[in-house]
Amino acid sequence: MPLRFFAMKSFRILVCLLFFAGCASAPPVIESPRPEPTAAPFEAKSQQPEAPAVAGCRVFTSVEEPLEFDQCVESVTSDGTLVLKPAILKAVKPHLSRASRLKHLWLMLTKEKSSNPVFRGPVVAYMGQGPSGVSIARQVAYFDNGPDFFSEGLARSISKNGKVGFINDRLVTVIREEFDFATPFKNGKSAACTGCVSESVGEHSVVKDGQWRLIDKRGKLLKGPALTQAEAYDALGSMDESKPASR
Repeated sequence: MPLRFFAMKSFRILVCLLFFAGCASAPPVIESPRPEPTAAPFEAKSQQPEAPAVAGCRVFTSVEEPLEFDQCVESVTSDGTLVLKPAILKAVKPHLSRASRLKHLWLMLTKEKSSNPVFRGPVVAYMGQGPSGVSIARQVAYFDNGPDFFSEGLARSISKNGKVGFINDRLVTVIREEFDFATPFKNGKSAACTGCVSESVGEHSVVKDGQWRLIDKRGKLLKGPALTQAEAYDALGSMDESKPASR
């Protein structure tokens, strides 16, 4: 009995020694590293100015026929400024009598319509030069078959979301675009409205409804309550948009 017990105990010890020896000599198990989650590809276009779906245009100069371009607009900035392709300015320069007349050139985008609810029609814009000589254009109201006239040094600009403001002849925003419609300046005042719409009457259209206020050339609301359209026009005096100052 003692001999048998001793044999069994010796066998168990031997098995244990063999097991631990095998564990020590076995190569370590190396887990393959898990791949890092793959990020979505960076879309550069979402960080850059948005380009319009149709970038063709007609540029109107002193020549009888407009200059046609299939590729005109490079991009559109957040404030609605059109960044033009460099070839556009190069092409129109021979038609300029002097560099200061660049602001009088204007273009019309092909197959693009204004997003403003009152100034319906094609997208028209005055051309100029931005920082570092980049060719730009600022969208303005479509009026009398062309871009809005400059009245008292300001023209009505149109933002990317269709709101109306004012720019000067250097294409710099003077009054930010926050109205649905505004009249040209007269005696330092303009009648601006929000919530107004355009209604066609024969070959013409009229502005109706909305709340009206008078603003000065800094865009400040003049004191007084909100007005009706008739009250705003009475406060300005007789308005005749058919005889604006200049383009």
